[in-house]
Amino acid sequence: MRITTTANRVTKDDDDARNRMRQIADREAELQQYARAGYSLVHTAVIETTSDATFVDTFTKDDED
Repeated sequence: MRITTTANRVTKDDDDARNRMRQIADREAELQQYARAGYSLVHTAVIETTSDATFVDTFTKDDED
């Protein structure tokens, strides 16, 4: 089994909504990319600070022997 993680930071700054939407779209695209490659999302942790949230996603994929 293969295990991999990704981390995506998303701003909480209301004055930077355009950047926040781009960051969310980038995370969604990355999740879709892993799904197309055969990975399953098994866990998401969110680490929050006052200025942003970091999403740490863990994926697994069965080895194809």
